[in-house]
Amino acid sequence: MGGEVAMVWQTPKENIQLSVSSINLNVDDLETYTSNTVINTASMSTDLDELTTAPVFKTLGVVTKKVVISGTALPIMAAQTFARKVYLNARRPTAANSNMVYVGNSDVDYATDQQLALAPGDSITLDAGLGCKYDLNKIYVDTIKSSDCVTGLYEVV
Repeated sequence: MGGEVAMVWQTPKENIQLSVSSINLNVDDLETYTSNTVINTASMSTDLDELTTAPVFKTLGVVTKKVVISGTALPIMAAQTFARKVYLNARRPTAANSNMVYVGNSDVDYATDQQLALAPGDSITLDAGLGCKYDLNKIYVDTIKSSDCVTGLYEVV
């Protein structure tokens, strides 16, 4: 086993060790009971390089949210939509915004400090992290000038 051991777990049969360079499971009779079926596994080895390769987007979604009435927070997606990463840009699809765009939760309001302020053309990336996700229906925008908007991409979960 290469690398140094980072963690050791005790099982009824043997130790399972996580190595920096590989994962080696050496369990003689690991038994998993699923609907009265027994699966015996002798040994498994996986190179961590296969587990830590660069992420590949399976599907990208596109979002454009135009604020019709300034001072009214709107969710960037009308329905529940989950994403691991969200890339937002303070820009109209065909032209630059003329004022700031504010991103936050349902309390976002250009007259308060409860949000992130994006100048025209500024971008923000929201990364939920491993195993987590954002609901785009819970991310809101507001603007000083109606007709300004936010556009972006998101990685579909």
